[in-house]
Amino acid sequence: MTHTDARAAVDLVLDQSVTLLATSGGAAVLPGPQVDAWSLPAEAKASLARYGLPGPRDDDLSRFLASFQSGRRPEVADGTEYYRLARFGVSRVCALPSGSVTAVPSSRDVHPQLEPLYPSGLLPSLVSTSVPQFVELAWRWGALVPILAEEQARVSVADDRAWREGRGADLPDPFDAYEDLCRYVLERLRRIDPQVDPASGFWADLLLDVW
Repeated sequence: MTHTDARAAVDLVLDQSVTLLATSGGAAVLPGPQVDAWSLPAEAKASLARYGLPGPRDDDLSRFLASFQSGRRPEVADGTEYYRLARFGVSRVCALPSGSVTAVPSSRDVHPQLEPLYPSGLLPSLVSTSVPQFVELAWRWGALVPILAEEQARVSVADDRAWREGRGADLPDPFDAYEDLCRYVLERLRRIDPQVDPASGFWADLLLDVW
């Protein structure tokens, strides 16, 4: 796949309907009847019931995977009530009663070398400002991540080859093309949720490394 092919594949995913993505992107996991008791906006419950969230996959790519809590009452972490919707790596992806969606790390601990970047440890990070927007983002991301992973791997191989052949300092950095693709993806995701920050936050960090 060339950079042009990757861009076209990204556009195809981002232009498809959520309905098509949810029916062709693997088995959707729907919440159980407990969702009716959750103190979430009506549109949040309707979106979860209609589309669900992506189920397990046979790869190690960074995806949102459905992990609906079974209880009717909210779970609590650091004094904050939330409803667990999914997992993302080691983080729980949770809806607050307001309807916004947050990634809650399983631990605040960070590697000593990363402490200057995270002086307060790992903290909850805003994923989306509403559940319906998160549902759309989760399905679109699930289809995007294989494309991004393949492009990241392609430019990594090209970069390694260039340096082994002694041409690394003379050629454009192959990773510039990947970073350009990531910026484009962030721009498109902001059309779904304007609060997606292209400079920092959950989505910017996520696009640094999709493996």
